Amino acid sequence: MTAHDIVDMEFFGALLPGASALTDAAVAVPRLADLDSKELSQPPTYVPNRNMMLLSVAAAYAEARGIRDVFYGAQTQDSYGYWDCTPVFVERVNAVLALNHRPPVMVHAPFVWMRKAEEITLGLELGLDYAHTWTCYRGDVVPCGECPSCAERATAFKEVGIVDPLVAT
Repeated sequence: MTAHDIVDMEFFGALLPGASALTDAAVAVPRLADLDSKELSQPPTYVPNRNMMLLSVAAAYAEARGIRDVFYGAQTQDSYGYWDCTPVFVERVNAVLALNHRPPVMVHAPFVWMRKAEEITLGLELGLDYAHTWTCYRGDVVPCGECPSCAERATAFKEVGIVDPLVAT
C-alpha cells in the first residue's frame, strides 16, 4: 500500500516576513543574471532553515511510522547559495538524527554530488516526462525563464542537448 500525505507548511512563510522572495510576495524574485557575487552566496530566494524544517518534519513523520529512510533532492548546483543543499549539511543532519535512542531515520541525498544536467540525463534514462516537472520560483502559468531556477534549468537542458518541454510551445 502506498500513502501520500500532504503536510501544510504555509505557517512557515508567515514566520519569515521579508526574509525571502519565496515566502513573501513583497520581495521580488530576481533574475539570476541580475544577482551579484555577494547575493549569490545567499540569494534572495534562500528561505531561512527551510530544508532543516522540511527534513525535521519528514524525519518525525517517518519515525512515527517506523520508516527509516527519507530521501532529499538536494543537488550540487544549489550549494553556491544554499548551505542546506550541501553534503556536509546532509552529513550533520544525519549525525543529529543518529542521537535518537531508537533506530534513527537516515536522510539520503542521492543527487547531492550531481549537477542539474546529470539529473536530467538520469531522469531521461528512467523515463521521466519533464513536462510534468516544475522549477520556476515565480509560480506563474508558464515558467518565467529568468529566475535562478528557470535559468539553471534552461542551461541544464541546453547542456544535455534537448529542448525543455515546458518552454517548447
